[in-house]
Amino acid sequence: MLRLSSSLKLPDEAITQTFGLLAMRGAGKTNTARLMAEQMFARKLPFVAVDPVGSWWGLRSSRDGKGPGLSIPIFGGQHGDVPLERSGGALIADLVVDERLSCVLDLTGFDSEAAKKAFLLDFARRLYQRNREPLHLFLEEADDYIPQKPMRDEAQLLRAWENIVRRGRARGLGITLITQRSASINKNV
Repeated sequence: MLRLSSSLKLPDEAITQTFGLLAMRGAGKTNTARLMAEQMFARKLPFVAVDPVGSWWGLRSSRDGKGPGLSIPIFGGQHGDVPLERSGGALIADLVVDERLSCVLDLTGFDSEAAKKAFLLDFARRLYQRNREPLHLFLEEADDYIPQKPMRDEAQLLRAWENIVRRGRARGLGITLITQRSASINKNV
């Protein structure tokens, strides 16, 4: 069981379920998601945190910051082990699928929204195409790349994530959508 509190436990099968953590800023959405990730890691259930704000790197240290946390790679961002590149989405998805890798994708290092969205499009498409084993995705600030009103260049990106959220369970994929702007997430998702 994934123990989120003394009164809230989820079965291991939650890895392929869909959740939404929707609340105002500062209400504990990210902390709740990180706790879920820590519990999944302890049960050897792989996860990927898609992090456009650079806040998930803290999983690698203890709560007090004085000891080690989870032994997971961080791709991209200021605290990353290796940078992310615009054309690397499919490669990272292959690595996650082939190695059953839990990791953080810190998107803050991209120099443009176009580069970030190109990476996410390739990652989502390849992951949906290849994954068949249980894997959970934490989508921080989900409204950023699964918008209610996509711009012209976001339609393919929206469709790729829509496939994962709506049909991903058949491919072993579970999702936690995290946002303070639930009205801004696409209604089909």
